[in-house]
Amino acid sequence: MVLNRKRYVFFFDKRERWGLTLWGWAAVLIVACAAVLALVSGIHGFLAVECPVRGELLVVEGWIPDYAIPGAISEFDKKGYRQMIAVGGPIEIGSHLSDFKNHARLAQARLIALGFNEKRLVVLETRDIKKDRTYESAKAVRQWAVSNGMQVKGLDVYTLGAHARRSRLLFEKAFGHEVSVGVIAAENQSYDPRDWWKSSNGVRSVMSELIAYVYALAFFYP
Repeated sequence: MVLNRKRYVFFFDKRERWGLTLWGWAAVLIVACAAVLALVSGIHGFLAVECPVRGELLVVEGWIPDYAIPGAISEFDKKGYRQMIAVGGPIEIGSHLSDFKNHARLAQARLIALGFNEKRLVVLETRDIKKDRTYESAKAVRQWAVSNGMQVKGLDVYTLGAHARRSRLLFEKAFGHEVSVGVIAAENQSYDPRDWWKSSNGVRSVMSELIAYVYALAFFYP
């Protein structure tokens, strides 16, 4: 049987098509790899944001490691804050071989041991909860300010590395639009921030903070 070509030409056409050669696919792969590398290397900088507002208060998250404490004192002395606030919840059993039961009290002891003026320091202990602990700290600071009749226009949160962006977000949620919230990120010395993906500490810290930030941004409603 011979098909009549004229009968079917109305339904089909013939076109030329451009396609990638082997070198073309190689170029696409290189560009894709470069884009992924740029994205990966930029995640830490995105999370460890540094944007202080130089308000009245410098809030120190009590769980930060010892080596980060001198930086908080330096920031306080240089920027002229009115008050430093050490805030934190209970220390998990076994996480510290010390007599301190609360991160805020532990931070207080470390600050005073380094010569910080105790009269400029407020210590806020938060309750024992298993989730949203940063938001709980933010609420404690807000309640302290309200109970003391303090009109806070701006504050900075002093925290560690990749936790910074989430800290700022949750303090903003607690204080609302009336208060400017900034953040200062002390460097996490357990890994190299420039090559965080090359160490297990870096991967654990950055990826867990990225997931937690997305959750706080998209799904956490006070």
